[in-house]
Amino acid sequence: MNSTNARLARVRDWRLIPVQCLAATLVVLLLVGCADPSVTDDRPAVRIGAGTDSESLLIAEIMLVALAAVDIPATVTTLTGSGASRRALLEDRIDIRIVYTGEAWLDVLGRPDPPSGPRESFVAVREFDQNQPATWLTPRFGTGFSEPPANATFALVIDPNGPLGPLDTMSQLASVLSVNPDAALCVDDEFRQRPDGLRALLAVYSVQSNQPVIAATPSEAVLAVAAGECVAGLTTTTDGAAWLVGLKPLRDDLGVFPAFVVAIQVRDDLIVRTPTLADVLAPLSRELTTELLGQFNARLVAGDGLRGTAEAAYEALEARHNS
Repeated sequence: MNSTNARLARVRDWRLIPVQCLAATLVVLLLVGCADPSVTDDRPAVRIGAGTDSESLLIAEIMLVALAAVDIPATVTTLTGSGASRRALLEDRIDIRIVYTGEAWLDVLGRPDPPSGPRESFVAVREFDQNQPATWLTPRFGTGFSEPPANATFALVIDPNGPLGPLDTMSQLASVLSVNPDAALCVDDEFRQRPDGLRALLAVYSVQSNQPVIAATPSEAVLAVAAGECVAGLTTTTDGAAWLVGLKPLRDDLGVFPAFVVAIQVRDDLIVRTPTLADVLAPLSRELTTELLGQFNARLVAGDGLRGTAEAAYEALEARHNS
């Protein structure tokens, strides 16, 4: 299961859709790449908990690169769901876990209304665990896709060189659609039919309810937008296939989609044993952006290896951190 399909499973009770799939063989390679880091001494390896999707595994591999740079041995364990990874952390079966805040909001907080604001989403999830023996590494909170944190939420993507011109937001898209009533959108069929899906999205942005819509999986939507068959297609902000072909996610300026901030939670006893850990992971925890994560995912879709992509990613994040 890839990152975008996995995100669908996390939010199936909400109004979201499945997204573009990577080949099963790639997922197998990712799992193999994460499962065999070198242990260089007798210290217990740091146990990283990651999802089974390619995006989560890439983030885990970046951690392995960061820890290896300071000779800290580490391994990766794959877990399904935020609730399962949280239990594993609190039961001392893993030391670090990778979390998407929107998933934690649904699975752990048990609330059906995940917020769209990245800071609000992160703070609520962090405060829920304030009495637990675990610490959240706080990202920097900027604005836009080119600033932290990475928010792997849902988005309509467009071709910035296409007929719509250089749009940045969903509101701008809505304005263009108002004078282009025949322009088609590509969205997943389930999302199109759900009353709290496409209809709700169009209503918030004041788009006519009879705007032409083509049923398409996210991978099909990406191809259709690239081919000019749809003016916009629904996938995620970090969809590697979309970034690979040069599509651009539009900012959800009215806050329809929930935030899926990439966050890291660490057991307190590991921080006591390794007081430099937060500094070692700071380039990842503080500098990862939506744009960078989309570009790193694009490298995987293009066939680049997991370890090489992770090494390049860490170099880019470290350069940002040190600038």
